[in-house]
Amino acid sequence: MSDLAQYHLHADDQFKLHFEIEAAKPYVAHHGDHTFIPHTHSFYQLIWFKEAGTHFVDYETIEHPKNAIFFLNKNQVHAFCKDSPNEGFLFHFNDVFLHKGDAQADLWMHYKLFNEIGSPYVVAELEELNAITNLTACLLIEIGDKEYNHEQQIYYLFRTILLKVERLKHVQHPDFLDTDLYLKKAVEFKSLLDKNLHQNYSVEDYADMVGLTSKTLTNYTKKYFGQTPANMIQNRKILEAKRMLSNRQRSIQEIAFELGYEQPTYFTKIFKKDTGLTPKQFAKKIHP
Repeated sequence: MSDLAQYHLHADDQFKLHFEIEAAKPYVAHHGDHTFIPHTHSFYQLIWFKEAGTHFVDYETIEHPKNAIFFLNKNQVHAFCKDSPNEGFLFHFNDVFLHKGDAQADLWMHYKLFNEIGSPYVVAELEELNAITNLTACLLIEIGDKEYNHEQQIYYLFRTILLKVERLKHVQHPDFLDTDLYLKKAVEFKSLLDKNLHQNYSVEDYADMVGLTSKTLTNYTKKYFGQTPANMIQNRKILEAKRMLSNRQRSIQEIAFELGYEQPTYFTKIFKKDTGLTPKQFAKKIHP
């Protein structure tokens, strides 16, 4: 496996729409093996698989039913699976596109859909499936014809699809869409964790940052993430270590220090306990 690639959507060009829709199977065929190699994106992805199959997300191969809609956050590792039908559609978009209609839309996205909480997909059925099918057809027409105000039409059509997906998530995973303080605090902790992976912060430190006791923070993370804060800290660092090991630009010692481990030997011990492999063995596995 080569270094972990990251792909961008109209990078540094503010005049582009910053939204794309592609038929998944032709897209995979056109881009070849690149789509089967784990990689990241600097933009959001909504992937609608019309047929049952598998998809690779954050170093796990996930089986999904037909009409599964995946929401992949920026920088998540993913790849298509060669033995999967990969029939469906890809929706690529970023903050520039979101801000065309609502300057706060990315906050809504992060809180409601692309928060990496619970299942990485929902399943479209009956009314919502028909609606999403029709909205997708309208999007393809607007993108192809480029008639007057087509960019606004595209924005609101796709925003409606996102609202439909949010409704599905609310029905299928109600515990992850509470609008009360509890979920907000849990998401705030997760956001702080993502931003401070290089620090050796304790659960008590994070609890202080979000204005909770350690016990209350633990109750919230167990409710929404199914894990204690301590487990979340360790698991997030291990995931980041996997991403860093996928690139060959840092030594294991550098990765350990960058993730807040004072002793590389302790980092190796924790990594092996979690994955069954030492960091060196993991790196060799993905870079044979």
